[in-house]
Amino acid sequence: MSWTPEVITASGAPAPRGPTSAHAVRVGPLLFVTGQSGRRPGEDAYLVDAREHARQTMENVKAIVEAGGSRMDLVVKRTIVARDFDLYRQVIDVIESYFPRPVASTSLRGGLMLEDMLLEVEVVAAVAGADDAH
Repeated sequence: MSWTPEVITASGAPAPRGPTSAHAVRVGPLLFVTGQSGRRPGEDAYLVDAREHARQTMENVKAIVEAGGSRMDLVVKRTIVARDFDLYRQVIDVIESYFPRPVASTSLRGGLMLEDMLLEVEVVAAVAGADDAH
């Protein structure tokens, strides 16, 4: 197993916003997925409907997790940032439907980088089949 960071790119997710941002970075047995939001691949605009925004956010996360050699059932940590608590209550069931088992989770209410973003979700996943070299 290599502890050299490997940049992961997923064709099924929107391009990262910044020039030094990656969809994910895999290091050793872990995959660190950059925060995703409700944009469709190839589009610049964010979805306006809260539930569709959440669904697309999670589809983006799932595409990146799979491109990194993992699966949603191997996610060990998620962080959710929602614009406000009412929005969070509207979409949490959509987000949770993508996780087949409990995960360590942090949920935050806060400002997001772009005005049209309603929420952002980032995850850390174990990489399927990664063996510890000990």
